[in-house]
Amino acid sequence: MSSFQTPDRKAPSKARCGHDNVLGECETCKEEAKRQAANRPSESKRQYERVLSVVYHQTSPKQPPMVHRKHVNQTCCVSGSLDPATVNSKLSVAVTNGDLIEHNGRYCVTDDLGRLRRAVKAVAKEVPVDQGTLGELNTAIMQLEDNDE
Repeated sequence: MSSFQTPDRKAPSKARCGHDNVLGECETCKEEAKRQAANRPSESKRQYERVLSVVYHQTSPKQPPMVHRKHVNQTCCVSGSLDPATVNSKLSVAVTNGDLIEHNGRYCVTDDLGRLRRAVKAVAKEVPVDQGTLGELNTAIMQLEDNDE
């Protein structure tokens, strides 16, 4: 008799799933777990979406039109969700993918007309004007307008 058994208390039976099989041995449960894992976004995708979300929220109408890299880093790192190297890497990937436009270490999302127009105004006020960034912003605006039609 083991130490947790008493004459009136039997050894616990193996845990069972809803299909009345021993946990970990049920093929139906294993298949369901695989399906759920396949539908769950990967860690990398979750991190990427988190960085895009921070840029989106930090460029809302009451915020500056473009958010600086350090503010994105602070927001992501303070919450403990990401480290600075991951944030910087996801920002670079987002620029490469065309989800963000970068100008002098500041970022703007490319899927919102209002944010893009505010960014154009901000970049146009700078001296000297960065024609490359203005071109990127205007191209993103034209693509969004074409998609709306």
